Amino acid sequence: MPIIVKDYSWRQTDSAVIIRVPCSKELSRNVDFITSNCYIKVNIWKPPPPRAPGSIQIKFSPRVFPTPTRESMAVEEEEWLCKQAEARRVAGFEDSDLSLEEKDPMWLKEKGDSFFKLGNYHGAIAAYTHGIKLSGKMPALYSNRASAHIALGNFFKAAEDASMALELTTPHTASNALARARCHSKRGAALWKLGLLDKGLVELCAARDLLKIHDKSNCDLGSLENDIESIKLKMKKCGSEESNEEDLSLING
Repeated sequence: MPIIVKDYSWRQTDSAVIIRVPCSKELSRNVDFITSNCYIKVNIWKPPPPRAPGSIQIKFSPRVFPTPTRESMAVEEEEWLCKQAEARRVAGFEDSDLSLEEKDPMWLKEKGDSFFKLGNYHGAIAAYTHGIKLSGKMPALYSNRASAHIALGNFFKAAEDASMALELTTPHTASNALARARCHSKRGAALWKLGLLDKGLVELCAARDLLKIHDKSNCDLGSLENDIESIKLKMKKCGSEESNEEDLSLING
C-alpha cells in the first residue's frame, strides 16, 4: 500500500544521506522507500493472513501382510493368499461364506458335528474354532474340538480343549455328568497318547466313576473298563515305557 510522507528529516554525511521517516509498528523489512525531488514514496508490504487449518484424510489399501508392499514380492504374496483361500475351501469352512444367521455358535457346533461325522476333521476344527471366537463359554465346542484333534493326532491340543471344557462345565450336577465323563475320557486318551500313562489312567477312572454313578447302563462303560485294564496291564508290564501304537475307545459327543 503506497503512502506519501512529507514529515521526514534527513542529514548528510560524507558517505551517505540518512533519512528518518515515521513508520510506527511496521517492520523495516516490510517497508520500501522511493525518493524524488519533491517527496518520498513509501511502500509497506503486509504478509497475508495465515491459512485456515484443515485436515487431510489418507486411506490405505487393505493389506494382509504386516510388511510394506514390495513389487518384487507381489507374485509370491498373491500365491500365498490363493493357497490359504484354497486350504479354507478344502477344510469346508470359510467365514466369508457364512450368512448372518449362520454366524451363530450353536449353528457352528452343529456344522462341526456334521463335518466330524463325515471324517472332515479339519473342517470340524475350523467350525468349532470360529464358534469359540463368537462364544468362548460353550463347553461343547471345546469338548467336540478335542475329539477332532484326537482324530488328527493333535493330542496336546486335545488335552487342552478337554481341560477347558471341564473348567466351563460348572457347577457339577447330575445333568452334566455325562458331558464331564466325556471330557475326562478325551483328556485321558490324549494324555495316554502323550506317554503320560499314570495321568491318563486317572482321567479314565474319573470318567468311569461318573458313568457308574449317573448312567450305569451307558454302552461306553464297558469300553472304559477295558481301556483302564489295558493301561494297568501295560504299566505293570512295561513300567514307565510308552507305547503309542494302540488305540483307546473314545466317547465322542
